[in-house]
Amino acid sequence: MIAALATLLVGGATAVPAGSTQLLLVTTADWDAPAGTLTRWERAPGRSWRQVGVAVEVVVGSAGLAWGRGLHPAEKDGRTKREGDRRAPAGVFALGSAWGYATTADPGVRWPYRPITDRTVCVDDPAAAAYNQIAESPGPWKSAEKMRQSGQAYRWLLVVEHNVPPHPGAGSCTFLHGLGRKRLPTRGCTAMEQADLRVIIRWLRPDAHPVLVQAPAAVLRDAAAGWGIPPASSPAPSAAWGRSGGGR
Repeated sequence: MIAALATLLVGGATAVPAGSTQLLLVTTADWDAPAGTLTRWERAPGRSWRQVGVAVEVVVGSAGLAWGRGLHPAEKDGRTKREGDRRAPAGVFALGSAWGYATTADPGVRWPYRPITDRTVCVDDPAAAAYNQIAESPGPWKSAEKMRQSGQAYRWLLVVEHNVPPHPGAGSCTFLHGLGRKRLPTRGCTAMEQADLRVIIRWLRPDAHPVLVQAPAAVLRDAAAGWGIPPASSPAPSAAWGRSGGGR
């Protein structure tokens, strides 16, 4: 999917694909901020982006953000996402399937959906052939995250195609998922209220080739023209948060 979506601009910079007409934009105050805001955007072919709905609060990794591996060009400045660094990936990313505890998706959902079973795991063993993939256990790996948990974080989620195809140790199991009872940052995912996530899943359309863009506000301002994204919003809140699950 990533190869098909990538679009090269003048100078070789990789932008949001020209065929993408839906965009999720996550803005944080700085690289170390564990919280931010998410806005939804749409555009008609050849037109400018327009915001849809209202901004919602999100949390990212408890250590903030670091450059991930996605549709954007490789960045030389700043931190690079690594397995276990408790940072969510920054950049431009395609979206994979939605998953959830329910047997079927909510009415009106057009995005591909798969149910999470008691055997569903996400493999976070960098040496495994299934690294950074959702699979059914048991399998030939040393570690994997059980997806159906006692909490509510993974009741609904969207796969973020960071590190696809996987490079060992560059980070795994990256999702947009719901918050648990305690509104805590994650180990590398982006989380929001369950109701906000379900609105997003219902909004997504496969023919719109939606992407996720997330980075600090200053980075987004500098990248707006080259990446083909909307102007960055005001810096998001950077309150002190605790820690929760999700992402590597």
